[in-house]
Amino acid sequence: MQRPIERRFNRDIIGKLDLHQIVWWDEIHRKCLIGGLSATKDYVLQFKRDKNDKIDFENGKYSDKIITKLNVKYEKECRLGLGCAMISPKG
Repeated sequence: MQRPIERRFNRDIIGKLDLHQIVWWDEIHRKCLIGGLSATKDYVLQFKRDKNDKIDFENGKYSDKIITKLNVKYEKECRLGLGCAMISPKG
């Protein structure tokens, strides 16, 4: 015996789905390299640079940027929370 199709699954009511209406993504853990100071690095190596940021030992100057220490939960991984969605066009 075949049951009637629920409204939420009935193609005549909800219409067709186009490939451009679908998006998907996932949770991902990628290895990353964190710049700046970290738990294992407490120094900064600098070179004299010119105004175009090119190394210039004779006329260049050292950067006066303040380097901060970055504290992260997972310092060896980049964690992204992703998901999926299906949209209905307006109209």
